[in-house]
Amino acid sequence: RVSTRGGEMASPSPLSPLSQPSPGPLAPTPTQASGAGAGASAGGGGSASAAAGESAAAAAARLRRAADRLTLKVALLGDAQTGKTSLMIKFVEERRVDDDYVQTLGVNFMEKTVPVRDTDVVFSVWDPGSQREFMQSLPLVCSDADAFLFMFDLGRRSTLSSIKRWYCDARATNAAATPVLVGTKYDFFCNLPEEERRETARQARAYARAMGAPLVFCSARHGVNVQTLFRVVTAAVFGAPAGVRESTDFADGPIVELTGPENGHHHASDGGAANGPGGAEGGADEAPRG
Repeated sequence: RVSTRGGEMASPSPLSPLSQPSPGPLAPTPTQASGAGAGASAGGGGSASAAAGESAAAAAARLRRAADRLTLKVALLGDAQTGKTSLMIKFVEERRVDDDYVQTLGVNFMEKTVPVRDTDVVFSVWDPGSQREFMQSLPLVCSDADAFLFMFDLGRRSTLSSIKRWYCDARATNAAATPVLVGTKYDFFCNLPEEERRETARQARAYARAMGAPLVFCSARHGVNVQTLFRVVTAAVFGAPAGVRESTDFADGPIVELTGPENGHHHASDGGAANGPGGAEGGADEAPRG
């Protein structure tokens, strides 16, 4: 069962209910559920009493479902044209992202509910945009976030250099959120010269190590590691096993490292050659072609 919703607002209120989704219009408050039960007792038996009793039971079930919801707020941070909106759309709506670039103005947000065992996990994904005139919305997006996805374009190392500024700005409002470093547009990365790929991977590992963050290379266009990324995020936030296969050699596929690499640890990918976009872990991800 997967449900989604989304929207865009130029200057959202700090009390926006989307940061903590409500159980829904059909979910009664405890007082309402109690009142339904009282009405059943006073009904005096017969079909009316049975119907009221069923209503109370249904209300109680809805309350239990509401209590079993867990919201995970994720902020997407990075320079313009690093694929933040494309990643959000691919994860939430699971559809192919158009190649036409549309710049995010203001705050963009979408939600996806995923059942995990006995709990509905609501991924509330927020993109504050990248233009400096909209940076006043950064505290709204970051202050109560559970995870920061620091995103950079694998084909433009300047966007990786900008992560330091995004990290400092985000940490100024929230020092507790879990960081994850995300390299996007892996499909384009595979076509770069080997030396450039090696240097980008080296620098990305250095940033991940400095942040103590997992490192994931992905492609929203081809669906590479999109679902895997959010499994890594969930595991990192809750300190649980991610259930994904790590890949440190980009000759075998996009990099997935669950913790910042240790000093002195050798990575074969530093000297490897890419075989093209592919090898994404986690069968839910679409294997790229071409």
